[in-house]
Amino acid sequence: MGKRAMDVQNIERATSLFESELDKSRRHADRMFAVLMAIQFVGAVVAVLVLSPRTWIGAQSAVHVHVWATIGLGAVLALLPLVLVLTRPGAPITRFVIAFAQTMFSALLIHVTGGRIETHFHVFGSLAFLAFYRDYRVLAIATFVTAADHFVRGMYFPQSVFGVADAAMFRWVEHTGWVAFEVIFLSLSIHQSRRQVMLTALRSAELEASGERIETLLQDQTRELDSYLAGVDAATIVVVTDLDGTITSVNDNFCALSGYAREELTGQNPRILSSGRHSAAFFDAMFETISSGRLFRDRIQNRARDGSIFWLDMTIVPLLGNDGLPVQYVALSVDMTQLKMAELELRDAMVSAKAANRAKTEFLANMSHEIRTPMNAILGYTELLDGPTDASLPIELHHEYLATIRRNGDHLLAIINDILDISKIEDGTMTVESIDVDPIQILQGAISLMGVKARAKGLELNASFCTPIPTTIASDPVRLRQILVNVIGNGIKFTEVGSVTVIVRHDHDAEQLTFDVKDTGIGIDAECIDDLFDPFSQADTSTTRRFGGTGLGLGISRRLATILGGTITVDSQPGQGSTFSISVSTGDTRDVPHMTPEEAGKVVVSSRPRRESTLHESGPALQGKRILLIEDGPDNQRLIAFHLRKAGADVTVADNGDAGVRLLTQAASIDGALIAPSPFDLILTDMQMPVMDGYDATRLLRRKGCTLPIIALTAHAMDGDEARCLDAGCDTYATKPIDRDSLIEVCRTAHHKLDQAA
Repeated sequence: MGKRAMDVQNIERATSLFESELDKSRRHADRMFAVLMAIQFVGAVVAVLVLSPRTWIGAQSAVHVHVWATIGLGAVLALLPLVLVLTRPGAPITRFVIAFAQTMFSALLIHVTGGRIETHFHVFGSLAFLAFYRDYRVLAIATFVTAADHFVRGMYFPQSVFGVADAAMFRWVEHTGWVAFEVIFLSLSIHQSRRQVMLTALRSAELEASGERIETLLQDQTRELDSYLAGVDAATIVVVTDLDGTITSVNDNFCALSGYAREELTGQNPRILSSGRHSAAFFDAMFETISSGRLFRDRIQNRARDGSIFWLDMTIVPLLGNDGLPVQYVALSVDMTQLKMAELELRDAMVSAKAANRAKTEFLANMSHEIRTPMNAILGYTELLDGPTDASLPIELHHEYLATIRRNGDHLLAIINDILDISKIEDGTMTVESIDVDPIQILQGAISLMGVKARAKGLELNASFCTPIPTTIASDPVRLRQILVNVIGNGIKFTEVGSVTVIVRHDHDAEQLTFDVKDTGIGIDAECIDDLFDPFSQADTSTTRRFGGTGLGLGISRRLATILGGTITVDSQPGQGSTFSISVSTGDTRDVPHMTPEEAGKVVVSSRPRRESTLHESGPALQGKRILLIEDGPDNQRLIAFHLRKAGADVTVADNGDAGVRLLTQAASIDGALIAPSPFDLILTDMQMPVMDGYDATRLLRRKGCTLPIIALTAHAMDGDEARCLDAGCDTYATKPIDRDSLIEVCRTAHHKLDQAA
């Protein structure tokens, strides 16, 4: 197919995808307006009953005509769109009627409220909603109806539209102008949106076409390979028969393979080699083919003289006489005992290669989707905030857009971290440490971190201990924490009501520490459990649509657990929750102190959902705390200081480690003794800075005797970063990019431990 033809085909396919996407979004908008019409009708009736329910003539009153007008007209305006949404969803007439009815609802509400200027904003909101159809004609209808309504009522009933008894003759032009102003910008937005949808559809069409071309190429190559093998197979073993099938000649290869001498085969029918595998119909079809002068090719199973079985890939060639009829038959064959095994191995290899290629394609497709989805939200909502109509957005929408950008940014960062980890695991470059770590402290850190998400969903996050727990084990603190955070987070994600509980037990003889993460979530079907640990796999596609995620986290966690000398197993029942059991090697803990279950339970604080009133009563989390922030980036200084101050802290900022140390020493000297008592309650320091980095600053302060909690700010991208922070003397760390709630919780927990120690 020529390039021009391919381009035309891609454009046709892209147009089909574009129309399908528009139809889907318009059907969705139809349903949205159906609900909106019903709500507006009820709202209009309530408004008129509150504002002017009755009319008075002297001492007598009656139901105000506006009430009946609102009920009657409102019902008509709501009913017709509802009928069309149910009978003709996505049809042009449906959205045209909706545009007319929605604009007339605006006119009705303006009339009911006596032309109050605030009610006119309903027109602008209606136009914004109608823009969801991405149809200029819808906006044109709405603009015309609005202009006509303002003109007619402005000329004859000005009080019902402008709220005054006598309005300027062309006041309707001013109102219509503002509507036209918004429509212009909405039309530009529609144009840009349609263009982006078309570009996306074109890319999808090109990807589909590329896949078809690759499949065709693979088929062509496979056919060429089959032809080559057929040529190699021919002329290896030769048997010649007459028209009755009697053997007249054989070559040495056939004698060696069958175990018969040439003299024993000559004059015999090939049936002496029959293994009994093939039916009489098979041989009838074979003789019918060759007697008509056509080639016959198939695989035949024969039996040798010693009873052993061998396979022949046989091509029977009829040799034709002058009359065009066969005069004898020549069978050219190769042995499949070995070639058949090789063919089976080749087929298995091709199946495996195709499966690997398909898995790679699915991986890339899923990865593209998972990355493009949050990026689309980030770019889209950023454009909304930065657009020309930004000033007219209510403050609630500003907060909603920013929250959406933040949520998708966090999701994108998690995907990047998971990709880095799975890449290292796959290529064998993942390394882990084996140092003395406190498993109870690591569990406490994971529960403290994930408690924010648990509380946001109204869930309890608990920990309990079944056996004495060693205070130190030989493991990797960063990877153990990563496993716990992934699995606990998975339990929180798939649990809507109830709790997530971590049950810890130690098997002294097996030198294994096990964390059972038990949730009260949706559960998993038994046949889906093994797929949970494959990349981009979840129980079914509905969970992906409902809960999201790439499916990498559990796969990474199981492989990390294996590297740490353990594994992850699952016990689950649909609708009854799941238990993910994480086991890791502890090393020899015979000489290590152990904590009783009661003592360990006091260290690991459970995270329970808080009532809103309790949060207000307790005040800001860092109220009155004096924090020294050491950070060289101005943007990060402003961002982190803003979060800390909003949480109630008094924040002092230093540009590097040298400046930070001087704020803590007498005479602001780098060599001076520490100021006593300290002017700060806590230190938060970046680790990569000019002049003096966070590692050197922390070591210097610890050598001077500083006992303040020091929290490192570090990225999670490089192996060993977090361990280096702890080795330098930091008490704990907060990851970048900064998560406000996690940062405040880490600061609060670190200072709380200092208060307990004091």
